[in-house]
Amino acid sequence: MTGTANAARRWWQRHRRAVALAMLLAALVLLLGYPLGSHFAETTHLFVLRRVFDGPVPHVAAAAVLLIAGAMLRPLRLLLRIPVVIFGGLALLGCFALSALLGWDGDGWAEGETVRAPDGVDRRAVAWRGSSAIDPLFKVTVIHGTGLGAREWKADCFSGDDESRELKRITWTSPTRLVLTDAGGRQHMVQLDPRTGRPDDTRSMEC
Repeated sequence: MTGTANAARRWWQRHRRAVALAMLLAALVLLLGYPLGSHFAETTHLFVLRRVFDGPVPHVAAAAVLLIAGAMLRPLRLLLRIPVVIFGGLALLGCFALSALLGWDGDGWAEGETVRAPDGVDRRAVAWRGSSAIDPLFKVTVIHGTGLGAREWKADCFSGDDESRELKRITWTSPTRLVLTDAGGRQHMVQLDPRTGRPDDTRSMEC
């Protein structure tokens, strides 16, 4: 057992700098890769990517932890190590603050009811609740398909600045048509592409 521990200690002494540099490189990849991944997720509408890149907080938090851990292993000179640790600490504190205010994903949307399309069509509508500076926001997305090829489209998004405008019900009248009903009884129909589930018209969205 002692021999194994000594071997592990020698390995760590030889490779500590490489491990630390790998952590710093991983942190850099996370920080630089998020904007690219987020843009790709938005342009392809792939459900998996949209969930992975749903908000910056987890990515920045992971990068901050890697920065701090990597710097503390001392692969850098002291004059470089101190600002890296300070930057990582401030980024981590900012992530905790955003998590407390907006939720862990950092984008402020909370998932609600899911309603599946009729006639066995592999499609479902999901209600979301968020907030702007003072007013609640309501969003409905449509997820078409399953697995890695599933795509998610925003069907509607509007402000609940009046209680009567709060989203109350999602109804499928057919696999290609959604009816969104607010608390005041007003209805908004969303027509979907039969093949992809993409909404035909998104010009009326408020958010």
